[in-house]
Amino acid sequence: MRSGDDSPKDIDDFERLLVADKDQSYLWIQYMAFMLDNVDAEAARKVAERAVKSVAMTNDQDKLNIWTAFMNLESNFGTQESLEACTKRALEVNDRKKIYLNLVDIYKASKKYEYIEVIYKQLAKKYSNSLDIWSSYIEFLIEIRVKKEDPAHFLLKAAEFSDPKTVL
Repeated sequence: MRSGDDSPKDIDDFERLLVADKDQSYLWIQYMAFMLDNVDAEAARKVAERAVKSVAMTNDQDKLNIWTAFMNLESNFGTQESLEACTKRALEVNDRKKIYLNLVDIYKASKKYEYIEVIYKQLAKKYSNSLDIWSSYIEFLIEIRVKKEDPAHFLLKAAEFSDPKTVL
């Protein structure tokens, strides 16, 4: 690394830092972003694969961060199938509720609204006593209803979503 600046500048810098602390999700995510910017999505995927294998199973937050970044990578640079496969793997080793809620956020960010209600229905069934799940589900339905009325979201017009009052 260059003097006066501790941030990694190249692959060797990242590799050196990871040898010192392979459990640091922030560093792995920076490395993925570096590969996206300087190489390609496939190189970023390889870093993500290394990350999910390297971060300790007991390190729940860093593990969740890595999987969420990997899911974002697949959402933005992969296919729906690759995102689903990545999510399935993430569900096996993380808190399922957190992964599903992160997936909802990913779908919202990428405007893939058609997948969101299915997830909320699964969550509401599995966590029927969870106020945060129900309130988030209702908020989504109200938000989507407002978007359907906006001419800028004309693609949502034909989409069918539950009535918020019925869900409530």
